[in-house]
Amino acid sequence: MRFSDIPGQKPLIDKLVNNIRSGKIPHAQLFSGSEGSSALALALAYAQYTLCSNKSDDSCGTCPSCKQMLQLQHPDVHFAFPVAKTKDSSDKPTSQEFSNDWRLQMTEQPYPLYIDWLGRIGIENKQAQLSVYQASKIAQALQLKSYSGGKKVLILWMPEKLNIAASNKLLKLIEEPEGDTLILFVTHHEENVLATIRSRCQTTKVPPLHHSDLQQFIINKGGNKDLAPTISAMALGLPGQALRIMQQPERVKEDVDRFTNWVRVSFQRKVEAIIRSRAAFAGNG
Repeated sequence: MRFSDIPGQKPLIDKLVNNIRSGKIPHAQLFSGSEGSSALALALAYAQYTLCSNKSDDSCGTCPSCKQMLQLQHPDVHFAFPVAKTKDSSDKPTSQEFSNDWRLQMTEQPYPLYIDWLGRIGIENKQAQLSVYQASKIAQALQLKSYSGGKKVLILWMPEKLNIAASNKLLKLIEEPEGDTLILFVTHHEENVLATIRSRCQTTKVPPLHHSDLQQFIINKGGNKDLAPTISAMALGLPGQALRIMQQPERVKEDVDRFTNWVRVSFQRKVEAIIRSRAAFAGNG
């Protein structure tokens, strides 16, 4: 993913690019944004830009490294994300077993919601996590030499899903990284990330999109132009949330109709109608 693929966020992207070009690349970083934000997409673009052999204001998108990143198959980039045991997985499942699902997810929707990821891998009724066994696999992978002779990169989505043992194991990796290693954590609940991990990372706060930027994103993704302002308002500046809402356009229309009716009866001061409208908003009517 290139920075130019990410809607809005220009001030933040400029800052990240300037830091990389000036050589200010902390080996452990935490991208923190609400669920459905641009945080994960920014981490992907950051890794691609760092590894690009022909970068300018953005990664070139055409060098061998960029092509491998676009396919999420760069040999020096390792991904870790919450998983759980399924009927097809091993007893100690790791992210690598779900790599095909991950590539599909990132290709189709790089602003994922946790619940959608659980649905994709078929564990809707379970809690996924990053286990100590997964942390050991990460450590093993990052101990290997870089295939390209450059940086090795770990992108770990949702460190808040690391259990205590796994967090402690990764602490050693953060404090004493093997070779030229870049660790990018992406969290949606920063307060739930182990404090000792947070304190060892440079944190980048990823804000919601401006209303106009998210509206244009919705339209670019094939959304109804007339409904774009409503969807944008409902999504609270989060592209992943907007994409989820766009999958249920009938609900958007229902909410608009309910809101319009509530405004009308409120102005008319029809108490019984107002009560019915409030019940409808609550899903009781």
